[in-house]
Amino acid sequence: MSKAKDAPIKLEFSNKYDREHSQYYYEKHKQGIEPRLSHWRDVQLARKALKIAGEPKKVLDLPCGAGRYLESFTE
Repeated sequence: MSKAKDAPIKLEFSNKYDREHSQYYYEKHKQGIEPRLSHWRDVQLARKALKIAGEPKKVLDLPCGAGRYLESFTE
């Protein structure tokens, strides 16, 4: 394989998403009533989707946020 294919993809905003940013994003959804209600509703929708899918034992979670759904996936 060529080195170009093996190199990770780097986008302009790639460096923004580090552990600190993820923690901030995670905590942001737990501060104040509106973000907490929004987060609660998002989790309820994720649980409903899992139920519709037949309560799968394995779920592919593509990392695109701070892991807000991880807890509901592991229930």
